[in-house]
Amino acid sequence: MKPYIFVDLDETLIHTYDFHETPCKCAVPVTVEDVEFKTSLRPGALEFLAKLREIGEVRMLTIATYDYAIEMNRLFDLGFAEKDIYARHHIQAPTIDLKPAEFVYLFDNLLLKENRRKIEFLRCVTANKLPSYIQVKEYRGGQRFSFDTDEINRLISTLYGSNRNIEESAERALYTT
Repeated sequence: MKPYIFVDLDETLIHTYDFHETPCKCAVPVTVEDVEFKTSLRPGALEFLAKLREIGEVRMLTIATYDYAIEMNRLFDLGFAEKDIYARHHIQAPTIDLKPAEFVYLFDNLLLKENRRKIEFLRCVTANKLPSYIQVKEYRGGQRFSFDTDEINRLISTLYGSNRNIEESAERALYTT
């Protein structure tokens, strides 16, 4: 079985500008629930997701609303099926319809201690009851802190290093779907 890899949305894959921030030139307008936002996609985010999808089953996990997550997924062509997006109401309920996996990973910009709700949410799908947590640099818009090739490789190697057996399991998973 391929590992589950959950990726946060805000400040990990995208940045939505607050009213007091000046959006970068790459920011695009988006309207969700009658509210207009200016949002930018982190450079390299799509390549990062593609690399993760070679390794495991990738899903979005966000504390944002489901409608917001769906719209950002659509706007930036993040490639998540709607059933693979877990948002605020899923975490609060908690509801998740996956069988437990030996390896579960969460990529997020927050410190681990600030992300207890997501960790608790993922415990029910983690065979060893503790998902692995990989913190990424916070993305606040523009070109700064892009997922360039070096950063993607560093994060992927961190994923492999978080469990000695993941490389072997991921390699097996690539050939047995």
